[in-house]
Amino acid sequence: MKNNRLGTIFIVIALSLMIFMVASCAVWGADAEDTSERRETRSPETEDVDGADVEGDPESNDPGDPNQPSLPDNVIIRTDKEGLVQVRIENGLATIRFDFEQWEKLHGSFNDVADYVDNMREGPFAIKGLTGSVKDACIGKVEYLDPYLRQNFVSPSVVLLMADGRLHWFLADPYETAIIGDHWEVYAGALPWMDGIVSLSYERELSFETDNTGSGAMTIFADDVEGRRYDLRIPCRFQSLFLDEWIGELESEYFDSMLYCSIKFYEDGRVTMKKTVDIWGLGNGPELLEIYEGTFYMSIAEGEKYRPGILVFDMYIDWWIWEGDGVIDSPRELKSAYFAEIDRRGNLNLWLADGDVLHRASGIPVEYYFLSNVFV
Repeated sequence: MKNNRLGTIFIVIALSLMIFMVASCAVWGADAEDTSERRETRSPETEDVDGADVEGDPESNDPGDPNQPSLPDNVIIRTDKEGLVQVRIENGLATIRFDFEQWEKLHGSFNDVADYVDNMREGPFAIKGLTGSVKDACIGKVEYLDPYLRQNFVSPSVVLLMADGRLHWFLADPYETAIIGDHWEVYAGALPWMDGIVSLSYERELSFETDNTGSGAMTIFADDVEGRRYDLRIPCRFQSLFLDEWIGELESEYFDSMLYCSIKFYEDGRVTMKKTVDIWGLGNGPELLEIYEGTFYMSIAEGEKYRPGILVFDMYIDWWIWEGDGVIDSPRELKSAYFAEIDRRGNLNLWLADGDVLHRASGIPVEYYFLSNVFV
């Protein structure tokens, strides 16, 4: 009887152990299957990060995920959204290269210049004309800044942010490489009025017709240390404002004569305006009539009294032809605000926005002026 009880107990223990082992195996198998499934499932974010280009996402001016292996600290690479242009900044020096395969793919951009293709080079090319060390760059297509618009496409604009807060700009046009080939160099001119800039961005302009939402044309913005924001289309286009005198023809009050106006802008904010008359048949050449001196400024930041793109003059008459006689029939002061544009051909256009006109013809105010760097 005792032996039977022991046998029964042994059988019960053995069955319990078998049930425990089977249950454990089932749990382990389920865990193993779950672990396997979890190892095979990767989020799109992880895949994007693992596959990210350490030189930067071509869809933006973003240098890439900082948590991934990247370029040395002294190297920054920026590309435009379509990957047409790449700017490399290393130890404060900048170079540019073109991706011709991408240009051809997106624009078929070399079909009309087959004779030049053999001379065109991708680079890298040195960027010259800089006033210091390059800190960063922003690249984007800005239609307003491309004077060529070849085959109905826009070449990227490149804005360089210098370590001292100033800006340089140039148009990344691959056709220019065909002229000089491997020895081609890009010249990036300094932008006027830009100082203390801390960041750049490529965005849509504000549309005041849609509650100040960004629904306008694409452009490059700069923000300065004091929080002011600038649409760089204005300083980029007005880069040539200080090169020479701007001269235009005015309607003359004098019979058989030509009346001219010349305006000279200086980088320190001074401005000089002269009027001359050339009377036909006298053979004496243009004769000076009057000179105005004073100051000017360009409204370029958002939120100022005048919207960006307006030239504001504050001038006084400094000399006139009948000064010795004490006779003056011209205004002693001119305080004016003009809508200003330098068009694709490089001409300066002025439309009166507020204040005094710069000239009157037979007493009638002249509100529009067309001036050029070339004497007309």
